[in-house]
Amino acid sequence: MAASTLFDSVSTALPSVVLRTFLADALYEVGEIEEARRIADEGAQRAERAAHAYSRVQVNQVRSRVMLAQGQPQEALSMLAADWRTSIELDMVQMHPIIAA
Repeated sequence: MAASTLFDSVSTALPSVVLRTFLADALYEVGEIEEARRIADEGAQRAERAAHAYSRVQVNQVRSRVMLAQGQPQEALSMLAADWRTSIELDMVQMHPIIAA
């Protein structure tokens, strides 16, 4: 069964993406920026392959912080702006404070 049929795409994140989100965040916090980016990008790819909006928005909040640390503010802002629109369109109100922060 496809992941998109197992998990509602607007209220529950895919476990494999959640794992990568928190691992990337932990790596970021200890200064392992390149590894954090690799893991976060892998999580984003999984979310994209599953067409899973909630997971994509979740992992992108970590990706954006890593991008900032890598000197890519425009890329981070563009990604977060797209995620903000997605969260509004799909009424993912639980993501609003995460994206706004």
